Amino acid sequence: MPPSATRLNSAADIALEPPERDEQPDSNLAHLLPSIELRNVSFRYAEGEPWILRNANFLIEAGESVAVTGPSGAGKSTLLKIALGLLKPCEGEVLFGAMPVRQLGLANFRRQIGTVMQEDTLLTGSLAENIAFFDVQPDQARLESCAKLAQLHDDIVRMPMGYQTLVGDLGSGLSGGQKQRLLLARAL
Repeated sequence: MPPSATRLNSAADIALEPPERDEQPDSNLAHLLPSIELRNVSFRYAEGEPWILRNANFLIEAGESVAVTGPSGAGKSTLLKIALGLLKPCEGEVLFGAMPVRQLGLANFRRQIGTVMQEDTLLTGSLAENIAFFDVQPDQARLESCAKLAQLHDDIVRMPMGYQTLVGDLGSGLSGGQKQRLLLARAL
């Protein structure tokens, strides 16, 4: 199975995965009108396995809200992982601002998007550390701004230790909604 198609199930899987190669230099993509497009994308996890997606096409324009629905196992998560550059399509291409992501560079593309996946987890540390994703020099004003946008700031300031409140094992001590809003603040 090629590295781009492996299924990662644990932190060890991620740590042992070889680093992605991104040969494009750092570039600011702010001049592109933000849109994500899949053109004739097909994907399967390994040669000989069934196709998860076959000739999929869609375009999400700036400002649009899109819901992807379907039964369990239909390929919704796989489709979104391809659109985010987390999986590489076997056929077809992903475009950002009408430009192929492979030409723009994955790192450049990923700086333009944020996402909260269904299986995202919180890490042991403070709320601030989780929002800033353990940045060694977090910007407190930006951190609080993101928490406000995610409708979490008021909950945090009511906690005895505020932003320094410790997150227990994978988020214990927070409600399900608070966990989701914390992950959203991290994505922002």
